[in-house]
Amino acid sequence: MGREGLHGRGELPIEASINVTSMVDVAFVLLIIFMITAPIMQGGVDVQLPRTEAQPIQPKQGLTVTIDKDGMIFIDDDPSDAAVEKREELRLSFKSKIDDFWSISLRTQRDLRDDGGTLFSGMQIRYEDECFIFTANAERRFTQDADFDPSDKIFFRLTFKNLGSLTTAAK
Repeated sequence: MGREGLHGRGELPIEASINVTSMVDVAFVLLIIFMITAPIMQGGVDVQLPRTEAQPIQPKQGLTVTIDKDGMIFIDDDPSDAAVEKREELRLSFKSKIDDFWSISLRTQRDLRDDGGTLFSGMQIRYEDECFIFTANAERRFTQDADFDPSDKIFFRLTFKNLGSLTTAAK
C-alpha cells in the first residue's frame, strides 16, 4: 500500500516553506545601494527662510474700578456714567502669579438687584513647568431660589504637555 497522510486517507502532508535566499539577496543589494547613495545625499537642500523683525508684545494695562463710600463708580480714576450704566450683574476676577511656577486666581459674580446676592464664587491654584500643568479648582454656584442648595464642585486637572491630560471632578 501507499503512504498514509495526516488523516489516514493516503493524502500527502502539506508542507509550507518559503525560500528566503532570493529575499536575502535583494535585501543585501538594497543595503549596498543605500550605503553608496547615502553619502551623496548628505548635501541636502538649501532653504531661504523669510526674514522679519518682530516687536515684543506689550502687556495690556489693567482696568482699575473704584467704588467710593457714596456708591460712585470710577473707571481708571474717571467718574464715567456712560461706561457704567444700570447693571444687574457684576463679575470680578483676580489673578496673581506667586512665583515662576505657581499662580492663583479668584472669581465671583454677583446679582446687583436688591434681592440678589452672590451667584458664583470660585478659585483656582495652578502649577506649570516645562513638563506638565496641574490645576485645582473649587467653585460654588448659587440659584435665585432659596429652596435649592448651592452646588459645589472641586476638580483637578493634570496636563502632560507632550502626552495629553487627565481630569477628575467631584460634585
